[in-house]
Amino acid sequence: MINDPFYNRKCKKLLKHELVHAKQFETIARMDNGIEKLNFSCLKRVTKYCQNPIIKNEFIDIYNDIQSNPAKYENKIIYIDNAPVNFKNYITAIYTLLTNKNATYEDIPMIINRDYYENVRKTKGALTKEEEKKAELYYQAQIDYPRLTIFQLFNPFGAYRNNLLEKEAYKENPGIIEFIRKICGKD
Repeated sequence: MINDPFYNRKCKKLLKHELVHAKQFETIARMDNGIEKLNFSCLKRVTKYCQNPIIKNEFIDIYNDIQSNPAKYENKIIYIDNAPVNFKNYITAIYTLLTNKNATYEDIPMIINRDYYENVRKTKGALTKEEEKKAELYYQAQIDYPRLTIFQLFNPFGAYRNNLLEKEAYKENPGIIEFIRKICGKD
């Protein structure tokens, strides 16, 4: 697809859309306890896909195996979106969020790249008052992020398209939906 001139041009639109999200995440990370809150909100999003009892029970079974055989999982790395993640920490975080509805960002291990976001905090500095408000809104939008389905993706009135994070990203690049439709064969 990269060598195709049509899709190459369209991929730039998708990249712009995702770069808006990257900036939003960096803003969240710069708030007080922001890296921990970003970690929490990202994992909270994952758990929305794990509510099916079969999937939920798989996470519980894996977590229980980790508890009974910790050496077996020591230093095991998995890749999520091409990023290395400690398997034991990932399962523990998901398990905690699935089984403890009162869990907070303080209750789960760090999964995201703390070093990257520490560097962002150091480089970009403290948030302005306006950025603090925006960071809180982004954080809440990430917590409230809907479970994405194909219907949500194409429904302009659905929760996905009306989530603040997506509204800003689509504003930056309104043609992205048409591109996704073409990729999905919807046009």
